[in-house]
Amino acid sequence: GYHESQLHKAVLLLAADKACRRHGNCHYFPSYEIVMDELRDYRFYAPDMLHPSAQAVDYIYERLAEALFSPATHAMIARWTPIRLALEHRPLCPDSPEAIAHKQRAEEQRQAFEKEYNL
Repeated sequence: GYHESQLHKAVLLLAADKACRRHGNCHYFPSYEIVMDELRDYRFYAPDMLHPSAQAVDYIYERLAEALFSPATHAMIARWTPIRLALEHRPLCPDSPEAIAHKQRAEEQRQAFEKEYNL
């Protein structure tokens, strides 16, 4: 039930706090608290009304990225995102010359990205 769930979360918070106090390079990211305090609206929950929706997950990811990612990581993600979207594109006519050219350009961009970041 709800009470037991809150008790378990309290134990986890205490354990996280203890671990962070022991290790100087440890930080607690409050994803649970963000969901409970900032994302109270029903649109942030899946149809089962228990789990976060995709929109909530995206919001938490954005907050995590703001808190933890370096400027270099943000730049890398900004560079990768349009390439990923181009690679994921599913054309209506995959055998058309335009679709083939699009796919080839996206693949060339992916290879250049991997070379640039030594992946």
